[in-house]
Amino acid sequence: MRSIKKRNNVVGSPEINSFSGALRRKRADRGVFITTSSFTSGAKEAAKQLNVALVDGEMLTNLMVQYKVGVQVQQTYELYDIDDDFFAE
Repeated sequence: MRSIKKRNNVVGSPEINSFSGALRRKRADRGVFITTSSFTSGAKEAAKQLNVALVDGEMLTNLMVQYKVGVQVQQTYELYDIDDDFFAE
């Protein structure tokens, strides 16, 4: 099941309850709710009770960078350290 909505507001428990109902209709016993925004404390509590994993905008961004999905390296920096062994007598 795939449903994509662009959100600017926080996600509350009604959205999680609705998602859980959709999962039950598909006979799924768990699901992942992904948003580019964040979740209210009520949504987090509902998700725990309903076996729904939550991915907010910050986690989504971190996952995108970690797995290099939908991102490009813009600039790379090299840091140097003195090799003390090279200069040892």
